[in-house]
Amino acid sequence: MPDHQDVLEKIRCWTPVDWDSVFDGLDTIFSDEVSHHAVGALRPRKFSVTAPDYEDPAELAQRFRAAITQLVQRGRRDGVERKHPDITGLFERARALQSERLPADPQQARGFLRRLGGVTLELADHLEKTGSVTGLVETAGLIE
Repeated sequence: MPDHQDVLEKIRCWTPVDWDSVFDGLDTIFSDEVSHHAVGALRPRKFSVTAPDYEDPAELAQRFRAAITQLVQRGRRDGVERKHPDITGLFERARALQSERLPADPQQARGFLRRLGGVTLELADHLEKTGSVTGLVETAGLIE
């Protein structure tokens, strides 16, 4: 059983995921390849013909890692794996990818960010379909 002090410390250190910045990151790395937008309380997405400026790769990777952590924890908390065993592989793939280091080479880093962003979007989409999360994202296709 966890110590109450440990739980309190985790709560104090917890920072909610800024989903708008996660979606901005997805726009950055996927440009016009993926059509998604926030619904509900999040602001409407704005799409442009040109891709936004490429952001700091380390910061972008951290955004996706935080989103993956929250999505996997939410799915496990809700028992999604028991109801939908096929999502177990996605959770494992997300955790494995999340633990990889960002490559130093810019081209390899971009490929890594695309994989990290793709699994983030896939998790959000699957958890939306299972009812574990609602109003987070709608997707209209991802080109891999």
